[in-house]
Amino acid sequence: LDVTDGTHPVLHLAASGSAGLGAWHEIAAKGSLHVDLPALMRQPAAPAGVALSSGVLDSTFDATLSNLIRAKASLTIRKLVSANEGQPLGDVDLGVDASLGGGGADRLHIPFKLTKAGRTSDVLVDGTLYRSKGAIGFDGTITSSNLFVNDLKALAALAPQTSATPSADTTAEAPASPDAGTATTTSSAPITTQAPAPARDTHPFWAGASGKVQVRFGKITYGTNYVVSGIKGSAEATPARLALDGLSGSLNGNPFQVGANITFTASQPQPYTLASNLKVTNFDVGAFLKAADPDDPPQLESKVSVNAALQGQGANLVALAQSIRGSFDVNGSQGVLRALGRKTGTAVNVVSTLVGLFGAARGSQGTVAVADLAQKLNELPFDTFTLHAERGADLNLKVTKLEFLSPDTRVTGSGQITYQAGVPIQNQQMTFTLQLAAKDQMAYLMNRANLLSGQTDHKGYNTMSSTFTLSGTPVKPNSSDLWSIIGKAAIGSLLGQ
Repeated sequence: LDVTDGTHPVLHLAASGSAGLGAWHEIAAKGSLHVDLPALMRQPAAPAGVALSSGVLDSTFDATLSNLIRAKASLTIRKLVSANEGQPLGDVDLGVDASLGGGGADRLHIPFKLTKAGRTSDVLVDGTLYRSKGAIGFDGTITSSNLFVNDLKALAALAPQTSATPSADTTAEAPASPDAGTATTTSSAPITTQAPAPARDTHPFWAGASGKVQVRFGKITYGTNYVVSGIKGSAEATPARLALDGLSGSLNGNPFQVGANITFTASQPQPYTLASNLKVTNFDVGAFLKAADPDDPPQLESKVSVNAALQGQGANLVALAQSIRGSFDVNGSQGVLRALGRKTGTAVNVVSTLVGLFGAARGSQGTVAVADLAQKLNELPFDTFTLHAERGADLNLKVTKLEFLSPDTRVTGSGQITYQAGVPIQNQQMTFTLQLAAKDQMAYLMNRANLLSGQTDHKGYNTMSSTFTLSGTPVKPNSSDLWSIIGKAAIGSLLGQ
């Protein structure tokens, strides 16, 4: 069978087969298929919105239909290029080896590969598919040696592009008075009604699906900054429960463990309930912040361990995701805190040097101390970092305990990062109230700068005379309140006050 568009070949199918009649009818067929994908996508019957400038599909198949369906097929797509700015999508290899109809238990073996720019992503699905009274179950494994997420995301160009969804709001003019005999004045202001919120689910979103899947992934690469490796675990679905059991792996070389359990109780107003726990070891905070703002040194450098317990309830899946709350305990190793410095280290060094020289010329030891203090706060080393945070129903991340500790400096405080829909947490607005305390050389500098309160905290550190506010975002903190306090102390020292 040949299909052409004018004189241009679109599709070529070659097949042969046989049919046997008896107690069991048996039909066998095998063949090959060759398709020019851009030419096929230009046909009126093709899905709208799929635009390719290059791509050739070749497939072979061998199938037998009797009391069982046995099928083997291979599919390759080469030189696949999207018409959108000529984006290469790579080469695809897909295989199917299936035995269907064995008393409702079907065997599946489906390997997939995507090769692009010398990188190969692979996935293998292998297991048994169960079908009974409209329900589907799967017991098996999903394995992979490598996945490059950005390469797989690029394949979204193959999905049909739909037009923008109309706004859910409806607008109408205010109706005129029904009394035609009475003069009235009507407002031309539009009446706006909001679309109703998504309805409460009466069945779980996984309804009709069940089974248990073992997962083994060697490495998943996302962009250039994140590599997840050694992933293993299992997922299980029943009519009332969806569970992720013991998923573990390593993020950029740092181990993690995740467990999650979603239950569905149809009689409850909010039928979905989530309970989850997360443990991450040696997460590199500096690398995370550096990825968000490559032009500046990260405001915090430390490798931390995170333990989190999360909960949530919702009437539907969207509401469940938005309701997730819980607590986080973070413990960090030695590192550097830059969030208390000026916007750039160079500015701190120049200003502190000038203030120090001017103070020395005036004979003000306090001003010299302020200059030395400014340089130290620009990059404040610490030995340990601890944080306890809770995410409540308002989705804000409330930090109830924060401490950076070194032999001569202690920074403590509390605050919150305010939730903003669609904004990464490192770019969300924060407000913290902090207390600076010191011992030894740091206490000497703060005392000479007239910054100490004369009191000590329970760990024996001399506290600063006033607290200060740290605002901005985790990537770009604003420490102007601290520097206003230090500036006033510097002026006071210069004036001998």
